[in-house]
Amino acid sequence: MQRVTITLDDDLAADIDAFMAARGYPTRSEAIRDLSRGGLAQVLEESHDGQECLAVLSFARDRGQGRSGQRLAALCEEAAGMIVSTLSTPAGGGRDLVVIVLKGPTRAVRQLSGAIVAEPAALHGRLVVLPAE
Repeated sequence: MQRVTITLDDDLAADIDAFMAARGYPTRSEAIRDLSRGGLAQVLEESHDGQECLAVLSFARDRGQGRSGQRLAALCEEAAGMIVSTLSTPAGGGRDLVVIVLKGPTRAVRQLSGAIVAEPAALHGRLVVLPAE
């Protein structure tokens, strides 16, 4: 392990301290390590845009959105070759939690995910991408 000294402005240090307290980190070093890993993972994820990936798309689906819900279903049917698995479970309040596991070219997976979460019936969408290799 290497020691690295960094200088943070007061606002950023306060934000990191709040993050630490909310997540229960024992030290700033642990918090900054995890934040660094997350940032690096995002950069690496973006650099694998032309490669195969595995991904998880999660979102809440509002069952009250008739046509939008139908468009969501149509998008998933069109992309059946990329969809490995789906899970849908009631979340209360007329909503379902939907989890879709995808496999395919990263760019295509991102485009499909973006189209899905852009539908009004899809709420709080989040995509996690892992390189397949």
